[in-house]
Amino acid sequence: MYWLFFIVIILLLIIISPLVLNRIPDIKTPLPPAPDPARIMKGAEDFYKKGKSKYLFLFIHGYNDSPFQMKPLADALYRSGHSVYGILLPGHGTKIEDMVHVRYHHWYEHVENTLQMILKKKKKIFLVGQSLGASLSLHLAGNNPDLPLQGIIAVSSPLHMTDFINGKLIIHKPYLLYAGLIRIFSKITSVPDRTTHQDICPYVGYGKNYAMANLHSFIKALPAIRKAIPEVKVPLLSIMSTNDKTVSFEDQSYLHRKAGSTFKKACATTIRENKTTRHLLITHKETTKFVIQCTKDFIRDCTELK
Repeated sequence: MYWLFFIVIILLLIIISPLVLNRIPDIKTPLPPAPDPARIMKGAEDFYKKGKSKYLFLFIHGYNDSPFQMKPLADALYRSGHSVYGILLPGHGTKIEDMVHVRYHHWYEHVENTLQMILKKKKKIFLVGQSLGASLSLHLAGNNPDLPLQGIIAVSSPLHMTDFINGKLIIHKPYLLYAGLIRIFSKITSVPDRTTHQDICPYVGYGKNYAMANLHSFIKALPAIRKAIPEVKVPLLSIMSTNDKTVSFEDQSYLHRKAGSTFKKACATTIRENKTTRHLLITHKETTKFVIQCTKDFIRDCTELK
């Protein structure tokens, strides 16, 4: 009889946990201090290069990743004469244990503080985000429509993880439904399909290891991010792979339809290989040039609009 009771409890947890745990708000805690430079992985450091043009591009990397993933695009824009600044988000670039107490609001505050700082440089600013970084860029711009931004380049932006998109039920990663439950039993979890292949997609970050509490925090923030998107008024470029294993391609059409921007472009490509997540487009051997060209075309179009 006890086994039946146990099964009932497990079933209730499976059904109820996504509904209940996703509604528990994060406790606001202070922004953690910047890590000791000696502890930062080689290649994961912040970068800043000053160009001669009037434009500055703020690069915001993805979840578990580092500024390394933004460098091919940043270097290309720097060679074109622009200033480029890549930031390391809290908890990233050192060791996965440093992610355990970091939440979405810490990343948002860090980007917001950085943006306020670089506004003093009197440059015309574009936000360039990949994955989590793209969602942060959209959220910040939507919450602050008066910010003097020139545009947003959103690469592989997640807006839904398990939800209805464009009338379709998308459960791209079923385990994400239970991130709020998993975090109770496991602070750090390994996910097999997160492994990378350095010859195809060079990478510096935490790879397949996830700090479940802040992954859950990011998932909980997605409704607020989606709510902000109609208030995004600046020129917008979305770049995505049609066969992305991490984020549903449906998110690109959702973003293009919902964004309040008068000028918006969407670029899509299909990746042939089947070994990586096909999500990190800036460093992927098949898509680096594609991302650079889409971005340069977008910048040209934006500047011609002025």
